[in-house]
Amino acid sequence: MTGYTLYGRNASPYTRRTAIVMRLLDLPFKQVVVSPFTDLDEIRKVNPLGRVPVLRLADGTCLVESACIIDHLLGDHDGDHRILPAGGPDRRRDLQLVALCQTATDKGVLAGHELLMRPAEKRHAPFLQARIDQARAAMLALEDRLADRPLPGGTPSLGEITAAVTLDFLDGFMPFVLRGLPLPATRSLGERLEATDSFTAQAPEARMGLDPAPDLS
Repeated sequence: MTGYTLYGRNASPYTRRTAIVMRLLDLPFKQVVVSPFTDLDEIRKVNPLGRVPVLRLADGTCLVESACIIDHLLGDHDGDHRILPAGGPDRRRDLQLVALCQTATDKGVLAGHELLMRPAEKRHAPFLQARIDQARAAMLALEDRLADRPLPGGTPSLGEITAAVTLDFLDGFMPFVLRGLPLPATRSLGERLEATDSFTAQAPEARMGLDPAPDLS
């Protein structure tokens, strides 16, 4: 028994990809479903930044930020490098997929916060459009890198996991970001992985559905 406790909701793509990696590594864990929007005081008990995910280890140590948490998990439990190649071009290519997904997610979240938290009359349209453009550019670059990559037949890589989670997050929470983008390879990957047990077990609890597209005129 590893004694892992994961804090965060599956609606967070950062929490969700962490939980999926843990399932693929066959690591038992308890998930405490909390959100910075509704449970900030509770989250600050394990992360003073008030962010999720947080992974509490058996000795009480709390790890923050999904990239650091996943790095720890892979270092301890992915000795055969099923999820992330050990080195060389394959590792570099996979980490570039992760980096593009991180950009798409981060810029999409910034756009969503601008829409959710700022009154319409105070929104800065150029800022919002720039964030949407960055997210779209990242997804198109991701599509280019996935286009010639075969669909995973066994354990998906970290880059593939993150790509599927990112697509599901943007589709479900802010579909205006991706509207009209040709992403056939990314969607094929997403459909394949979302049907697997590790993904369905960590399905998002709810979707905000920020749609239709904001008026940026």
